[in-house]
Parts: sequence; structure tokens; C-alpha cells
Amino acid sequence: MPQKAGRQKEIQARIGFGVAAYATESSLTYDFLGTKITDRDTSGAATRHLNIDLRYEFHRRFNAGLDMKFGSYLYDPEENNEGKSNSYAVIGLGAEFNIVNKPAFRWYLGLGFNRGALSIREESTILNYKEEAIYSGGGFKMNSGILVYLGNSPFGFNFNIGYDKHTFNLDTYTQNGSSQDLRNIEGELIASGVDMTFGLVFRIRH
Repeated sequence: MPQKAGRQKEIQARIGFGVAAYATESSLTYDFLGTKITDRDTSGAATRHLNIDLRYEFHRRFNAGLDMKFGSYLYDPEENNEGKSNSYAVIGLGAEFNIVNKPAFRWYLGLGFNRGALSIREESTILNYKEEAIYSGGGFKMNSGILVYLGNSPFGFNFNIGYDKHTFNLDTYTQNGSSQDLRNIEGELIASGVDMTFGLVFRIRH
């Protein structure tokens, strides 16, 4: 069925910068001669990130596409963080429902599922020491946002905020470039919290 005049289907490309605040729970479990010993820690973390999202509108109310996020966890400036660094990348599928779907304004609800990788690094030039732990795992998000276009132009602004959760499991651990045996070690990091992004959107209508 053809759409109403002035409201064509769209392909959207979005890019935005954001921040997030998470509650975190991490654990390391050691298997020592058949006895498992677990060290747990609960804390909080803040992140900054770059989002790149692609959407195809297959119905006036629904669209779906690819979500990508690249960022890092922020360290407490009051602590000694010399030699520490980290980065993460997340890629997944997202879908949205338009509550309001006017030509120049959208209010949407979103749901997405993804998989991510987190790298945590620490090194000391004085001790000639370097270590890296790489985690990976799945996650999901639920959010709400608005799109505001500049009149009838292809350019606009995107803002969204929502709940974001990731569960990372320890995959590899290296010291000075040498991989360590993890057969008796299990590591897990769970992060859940509020994610917020603001950025630009470009649309192609057809």
C-alpha cells in the first residue's frame, strides 16, 4: 500500500557521541586442586563512546538495522592510573518502533541485541612489564529517543537514552606478549546502567 504524500520510506545513517554510567560486578574464579575460589567485586564505572547506526525503514512504524559502538571506560582521576588503558567495541542488531512519525519529527522506542569485546591493558616502562586481558560477550539495550530533521532536508539530530547491559567473559590474558594458561581461571564482568547519545542523522528517502 503506498504511503501518504510527504512520508516516504527512509534509509538512515546516524553518528553520535555519548556517555554512560554503569553498576559493575566482576569476579575471578580459581580452580585450585579441585576447589574453586572466587574473588568478587562490585563497583561503578563511567564510559564515553562513539555510536554509528544504520537503519532501514520497512514500515512507517518500524525500522531495523546495524548498531556499532566504540568507547572506553573512564578512570578515577584521584587514583594512580599511569600505564592503564582500555577500549571496547560492540556490534549488534537494533529495531525501533515510531510512537510519533511525522516527516520532520520521530519519537521512537528501541530494542537491540549485540556482542562486544573489551580490552584492559596495563604497563610499566620502569619494570618493563605489560599485561592485557581481553573479554567478550553478549548484551542488550532498551532505549527511547527522538529524531528532529531540519525541515524537509536530509539532515537532522538524534538523541536517545536507555538501559544498557553487557556480560563479558575472560577470553585471553597475556603478559609481555605471552599468552597465559586460563584452564583453571574464569573471569566475568557484568555492566548495566544508563546510556545516553546525541548526534547527527542523514536520511535517504525513496
